[in-house]
Amino acid sequence: MVFREGSPARLPGDANARAFHERVKRTSRAFYLSLRFLPRSTRAPIALAYALARTADTIADHAALPAGTRARELEAFLASLSRPGSKAALPAEVVQAVPSPDERELLSHLGEHIDLLWTLAAEDRERVTHLLGTIVQGMLLDLSWFGLATSETPVALPSRVDLDRYCYHVAGAVGEFWTRMQEAHIPRFAKRPVPDLLPAAVRFGKGLQLTNVLRDLPRDLALGRSYLPAEDLARLGLVPADLLDPGALPRVRPLVVELVQVAIEHCLAGMAYTLALSRRQLRLRFSCALPLLMAVETLGLVAASPDLLRREVFLKITRRRVLALARDSLVAAPSDGALAAVFRRILRRAGFAEAARGPFNVTPLGSARSN
Repeated sequence: MVFREGSPARLPGDANARAFHERVKRTSRAFYLSLRFLPRSTRAPIALAYALARTADTIADHAALPAGTRARELEAFLASLSRPGSKAALPAEVVQAVPSPDERELLSHLGEHIDLLWTLAAEDRERVTHLLGTIVQGMLLDLSWFGLATSETPVALPSRVDLDRYCYHVAGAVGEFWTRMQEAHIPRFAKRPVPDLLPAAVRFGKGLQLTNVLRDLPRDLALGRSYLPAEDLARLGLVPADLLDPGALPRVRPLVVELVQVAIEHCLAGMAYTLALSRRQLRLRFSCALPLLMAVETLGLVAASPDLLRREVFLKITRRRVLALARDSLVAAPSDGALAAVFRRILRRAGFAEAARGPFNVTPLGSARSN
């Protein structure tokens, strides 16, 4: 087996493990940058959790399938996690209809990934399975909201509370999982007790997800989904169908700006979380700092874009810029002062000068509901 029951959580060097690692790399190059620098003791279960969560996400977003079919496949996916050696497999027609070859490859190895799950230590397996249950619950909520949506008749989430709940299920819970995994494997990984860290960990995850939601507005609208809540749109005299017109951006921009600010506040809690990690945990601090900096720069693009509602436009920071942020994060990781300075500089560069003025080491680290 690739992982041995009860052994340290690592990605060993055999061919199966290398193939698994390559699949993760191809389906999320940005996440892979952080993953490869994680401490070895937690890299394997976090990589496996990502691969399984990405599988569930691909099922949930499978536009060629009716919402009811996707919901049944998600429930079957969850049930398969509890059966070691189940040789679980998605129906061939489901896998082959996925347009991305990298995602088809990921889905086709579901049984192998579930076998890997059962070679983790029992406590790690329980953490991964609990996380996936929470994530899939959020995806099922998503399908219940958007099950009848089409590209011509988009549907919006009902309220800001529903948006927050969705962000918790698919990302805030990941912050909790990430923190509990470090606690289990790395003694004194943080300068603060874990109960103090968890609220900021949740907000960290929510900030990254809300960033994705705002960046992906036109792509989601093309699928009939508006994560801009209906109650907020109504306050501006808008309905979801209005968002299909790129010319509606000036009317919807006040709401976008509000949500960008919410995302920035979540990211500030993530920065406080990162600075609360032990300075000796350079890999862990880097793995947290990089996605935060990428999120801040992406939010800057969202806030400034005149083309946010155009389907053909995809807001993305350049690879060269990602590498520069990675370099800055790595160099600054050993020092609280240097890392805080990088956070402030990137906030200012992205247009969030006011946020850059505040402290990142606030007490408490931030509140967040675990819906």
